[in-house]
Amino acid sequence: MKEMRRKDREITDRKEIDEIINKADILHLAMADGNVPYVVPLSFGYDGKNLYFHCANEGLKLDFIKKNPNVCFDLVGKVKYDNIMTSCDAGTVFQSVIGRGKCELLSDPEEKRKGLDILVFQYTKSKLEFPEKAVQNTTIVKITITELKGKKRPGKSA
Repeated sequence: MKEMRRKDREITDRKEIDEIINKADILHLAMADGNVPYVVPLSFGYDGKNLYFHCANEGLKLDFIKKNPNVCFDLVGKVKYDNIMTSCDAGTVFQSVIGRGKCELLSDPEEKRKGLDILVFQYTKSKLEFPEKAVQNTTIVKITITELKGKKRPGKSA
């Protein structure tokens, strides 16, 4: 990834980046088919190295991924307007992570279950049992992260 212009906002501590990912609610996934872009918000799971999401066994996401498994994603956390800033310095206080990766459609039932476990744990901090038919009727996509950067803008009061 290109070097960050605002070095004062860059997060280089991997633990801090992981914390942002672990607390995020939504993953925005960007894909491309030639010069046609597509971005979609998703629920996700994170195991410290890879991201996982689920979808139906057919659809536009899968069409894009099958043509080009390389993706870009972002996650945003702790967003608020800092009202202490003056009008010329107004802005949003935030933390974010942006990355790139490569998608893999999981076919092994045990790998699919592992991906589902990671995804469910992201939101519930628990484990669920999945009926075999549900696992068969769900596509699990693993994103192997190849690049990752964090950015934050603290408020004036921070």
